[in-house]
Amino acid sequence: MKRDLGVKDDAPDVSQSRFDEGMKNAIEGGGTPVLQSFQLTSVTPSKDGYEIRACAKGQRESFHYKGIIQLHAVVSAGIAKFGSWSYVFYSPQSCSQKQGSPM
Repeated sequence: MKRDLGVKDDAPDVSQSRFDEGMKNAIEGGGTPVLQSFQLTSVTPSKDGYEIRACAKGQRESFHYKGIIQLHAVVSAGIAKFGSWSYVFYSPQSCSQKQGSPM
């Protein structure tokens, strides 16, 4: 079965439920889209940095995305470091719906 999945024979065994969960997450996430636009909507100070939200468009393969993304930033020694981002509101209308609303 490992060969059928393209996994090396000496790879550690994994339970069916854990494999199913991993595959479901991989399929649902499918990788991160490449951002094509970014319009800042809010910056909120947090304990260790800033929570940033923006209206963004992205594309991954032939799939187009638009919605509100969120990421975390930390400023240390005058240098901003950004964490990974993800969509928190996803729909073609989410930017206009959320733009005037508190987030």
